[in-house]
Amino acid sequence: SGIEPRADEHRSLIQRVLITPDFARLWVVQVVSATGDWLGFFAIVVAAARVGGGTPEAAVSFVMTARIVPGLFLAPLAGVLVDRWNRKRVMMVCDLARAATLATLPFVDQLWQLVVASLVLEVFTLLWSPAKEASVPHLVPQDRLTSANSLSLVAAYGTIPLASLLFFALANVADSLSGLPGAEALRFDQEALAFYVDAATFAFSAFLIWRIALPTRSPQERKDSVEGRRVDLMSTFRDLKEGWEFIFIHPVVRAVIVALATGLIGGGMLIPLGPVFAEDVLRQDPGDGFASLQIALGLGVAAGVVLITLGQDRVRKAHVFVLSVFGAGVSLF
Repeated sequence: SGIEPRADEHRSLIQRVLITPDFARLWVVQVVSATGDWLGFFAIVVAAARVGGGTPEAAVSFVMTARIVPGLFLAPLAGVLVDRWNRKRVMMVCDLARAATLATLPFVDQLWQLVVASLVLEVFTLLWSPAKEASVPHLVPQDRLTSANSLSLVAAYGTIPLASLLFFALANVADSLSGLPGAEALRFDQEALAFYVDAATFAFSAFLIWRIALPTRSPQERKDSVEGRRVDLMSTFRDLKEGWEFIFIHPVVRAVIVALATGLIGGGMLIPLGPVFAEDVLRQDPGDGFASLQIALGLGVAAGVVLITLGQDRVRKAHVFVLSVFGAGVSLF
């Protein structure tokens, strides 16, 4: 009995969490979906630059805004809505709806169509995420939730380089398929294949979720879980008002929020300007050049997460935060 606890202590993070078969399936779902999602993100940026005509950076900005706006209004409501429904069914429907939407994107030639598709994708993503988050505690023991959340972050951001490399590879696949009958009608180019692969990842995700054994709540249990959590369309504005008041009252919070907001504005410019910078400055194909930059960005994110995780008990977080903001600014300059 003295040996078993020590053996359990020395299990790796993955062994400790993925020893639960159903969470292992859910984690694979996250890896596959995140890889496809980043792949689709690259394709959407390239598509926006293509349909944007003489102002590709503005077109990309419109599309990115369409991905952000739903979260400002639906995020506070998504959790309440999902608590009223069957979570497993919500995740499957959202995955299949996103797959169907992505399958239509190769045939989009107008900016407004791309904006509408981006809005639809984001709405279903906002519903899928709280359903997934609420399902994790049913699949992982309480003492392993932190490890499970860490693995979820790895799945979300560690797949950026993988998706970028896959985007590169699809250029060669597109060349191989160009001579097939119907290739032109199906638009078998790099951009379209990225959308098709992304759609396939969501369909595969729905299949894996169907195989996960999630506890089914009775209608009464769902009703009890939302008692006191009524859908209130004004709650978003109240939350924003309270949040702004809190920021203005606390100087440390105010400084952090201003620094984060300024940094995100600068970093966010990398997205709409990425394809343009790759083509006009680096003289590269806008799609491949942008994917190359995203590989570097993904590796940097992964390195940052690993370093701060290993050294979080030995560094002064306030100093690291300030140095990181300045370092990002110097890099952008």
